[in-house]
Amino acid sequence: MAQYSSIVITGMGFVTPLGHKLGTVTEAMRRGESGIRPVTLDDILPILMGRVSTEEFPRHGGDMAVDYALSATQDAWASSGLSDPDPWRVATIVGSSKGRLANLLGSGANLHCRQFDPNTFPGNTLGLALATRLRVSGPILNYPAACATGIVCMIRAAQSLQHDESDVALAGSGEASGKALVMASFHNMGALGTAPMRPFDRRRAGFNPGEGAAVFVMERETDAVARGARILARIVGWDQRSDAYHITSADPEATTVVHSIKKTLAMAGWEPSDVEYINAHGTGTLLNDLVEGKAIRDTFGVSTPLVSSIKPYVGHLLGASSAVELALSIAALRDSFIPPTLGLEEPDPDIPLNFVSRNGNFQTVHRFLKLSLGFGGHIGVVAVEIPT
Repeated sequence: MAQYSSIVITGMGFVTPLGHKLGTVTEAMRRGESGIRPVTLDDILPILMGRVSTEEFPRHGGDMAVDYALSATQDAWASSGLSDPDPWRVATIVGSSKGRLANLLGSGANLHCRQFDPNTFPGNTLGLALATRLRVSGPILNYPAACATGIVCMIRAAQSLQHDESDVALAGSGEASGKALVMASFHNMGALGTAPMRPFDRRRAGFNPGEGAAVFVMERETDAVARGARILARIVGWDQRSDAYHITSADPEATTVVHSIKKTLAMAGWEPSDVEYINAHGTGTLLNDLVEGKAIRDTFGVSTPLVSSIKPYVGHLLGASSAVELALSIAALRDSFIPPTLGLEEPDPDIPLNFVSRNGNFQTVHRFLKLSLGFGGHIGVVAVEIPT
């Protein structure tokens, strides 16, 4: 198998409750704005949720995750500068945790999606939509891994490039699970917060859901340099696994998360001290934040890197969370801004981490980790370099 120095991101697009244009979203983050608002799902379930503007994306009754992912892909493709890649060598590895659930739950004539049969429930729907629109014929894969779906899809895309299965990979995830039946399940578990979410705060009481998508154009660095592409970020290490503990609860010992972080650091060739920032999963739920905090402390010791969760900006996007949060992190860090954890005012003394300051840190970061901890024990970690 051929070896390459690294896998790089040359294009990036996203759709979020804060908007889908790069400048608009990064400026909103600097101002500390949140896209989370009170909504009533299906006229029966009032919750706080980050929803995408209906002015930009009118709802048609089907699964909006397809629309979000298509928009994100178009922006990513345009920003990559790719013009005429070999269609047989373009992979589409874009996933969703909930698939086309909205189509199964909806009713009426508006269910019809022009390109698809709404009565089917294929796991590769998003990848198929992108491949059909772009007329590419590489591998179409989906790796539903709960909240880690986006990271896992990106890891598999990187492996596709390393194994010479493709020359270009579209990778990421999308989710539009704003249905009462879906959110009622989280409500019944006690996972939803009735107030704005506060990850790592001692008063935290659950997450606020969200929706959106993020898609990345990924290439081998050698190929990107050869065509003169702008490199947005390098993916230099990764790991994925399960803690095999419980269908929803994370292992309170955090042993597997620590192992996954260390494997990622080893692949990247980094020491723990090389990490300048960690974009945490940070759901604002009691156990998840404790476990993640323990994993970070057990790996990095007392002097942890700067840590924040950006879910309070957009909500917990479930299957799209890790991809969207990675995209927003890259966008902010390239602008020398480390986003804070909105609502974190009284850090839990049982989670003694080095948190980003309340208004964000204005400094340069070259190396950071993205962590994702999903239901079912799904764990995804990536090590990212921001080019100087």
